[in-house]
Amino acid sequence: MSANRPFLVLLLLLASQTLSSCGKSRVPERIVLITLDTLRYDSLISSMPNTQKMAKEGLSFEKAYSSSSSTQPTHASLFTGLHPWQHAVTANGMILTDNYLTLTESLLDEGFETRAVVASFPLDRKFGFARGFEAYDDDFTESGPANTWNEHEVENQNFHSFARGITDKAINSIDEASNDQQFFWFHYYDPHAPYGDAAREETGMEEIGLPKLLKLAVKNPPAQELDAKILEVKEAYLRDVRFLDKQLARLFDRLGKDKTKWKTTIVITADHGESFGEDGSFGHGRRVSAPQLHIPLILHGPGISPGIRKDIAGSVDVHKTLHALARVAGKYPGKGRDLLAEDTRPPVAFGMRRTFLEPGKDLQKIDGKWQEVKLGGNRFFRVDQNNLYSGNKEDVRNEDSRAENVALPLQGDLKAIFSIFEDELNGVKSSRVMDEDTRRKLKEMGYVE
Repeated sequence: MSANRPFLVLLLLLASQTLSSCGKSRVPERIVLITLDTLRYDSLISSMPNTQKMAKEGLSFEKAYSSSSSTQPTHASLFTGLHPWQHAVTANGMILTDNYLTLTESLLDEGFETRAVVASFPLDRKFGFARGFEAYDDDFTESGPANTWNEHEVENQNFHSFARGITDKAINSIDEASNDQQFFWFHYYDPHAPYGDAAREETGMEEIGLPKLLKLAVKNPPAQELDAKILEVKEAYLRDVRFLDKQLARLFDRLGKDKTKWKTTIVITADHGESFGEDGSFGHGRRVSAPQLHIPLILHGPGISPGIRKDIAGSVDVHKTLHALARVAGKYPGKGRDLLAEDTRPPVAFGMRRTFLEPGKDLQKIDGKWQEVKLGGNRFFRVDQNNLYSGNKEDVRNEDSRAENVALPLQGDLKAIFSIFEDELNGVKSSRVMDEDTRRKLKEMGYVE
């Protein structure tokens, strides 16, 4: 027996190590977040067959809304699980400070390899979005309109990249990753104005910008050719959307090649939409209207039951959902819901936009006429199952153009909510006295203790 004892001890040690490693091991896992700049919800339905296929195979949301109508505030909400008035990135040109733990930092702490490829200057590393990423590609190839953006210098005047190059880099990033737990973020910019520029190499058609459209719109009455020009601009926009969809198909194919080796979960969403006159404006960033806020949201992967959800979802919900998919739910704070779990809170979306420090100008269509309206300060919004309400602590209105002159039964509650949001942004604890019914409703939504 003594002669065999060393051999038996060795077998026991090997068995112990094997059991220990089995207990700690995980199935090789990839979590992929794809954010699409300036993508309206209806564009996904009409012009993105490859991405629509992913939506039909996975779980898609009919009523998903971004946290803002600008790039940086919404991305900050995606990565912190906080609303813009909480993370304080309320407009483009601001920096996400290290006061808030990001999704990427938490996943890195949990052992994930973290890599990103982004397509435009608003997500340059100088704005704080690279925190937690071991590899962050923000090397842009296309020149921008100027050498500054929101008072930030654009080095070499390269402002963005097109989808073909982003997908090439994304595939390389996947090929280079070696950890058995991986988190990727791939950002695409193509639908953004000017329209038609990304698809120009395929179509040979010229790009179209907004200036001519705006000149036609400000005429009073509007120029007769305005409607025709809107259709022309929308078609150029959709050319870029179709080009983007083809490049996304290449990325989907690459991820699909590893489906037997990797458990791959893909989350696809947008930072905001785009207006083409439906709300009396063009572009994005100055309104909190449905065309600028209604976005796609798709979850695709093993264990996610295919279907179409009709409840409200917001950008902040992605943060908690991704943590749940990484099996670290509950460890990291966030204001959103885990969209794959039961939640007793009412399904609503909140957000805000801040246009300029000083009042700016926008267009508003009223009875067929165009007027200049002043914009400035903060405007918060809430989306429930039936309506989109916006306002500040002084006024509240229904932003649903199909529901003009609708009474605002929750106006008092909304004013109280928006006042609290304003106070949070200003770093002042609210001292307002609220009636018990309002307090109860706010408590149900998680905004008062």
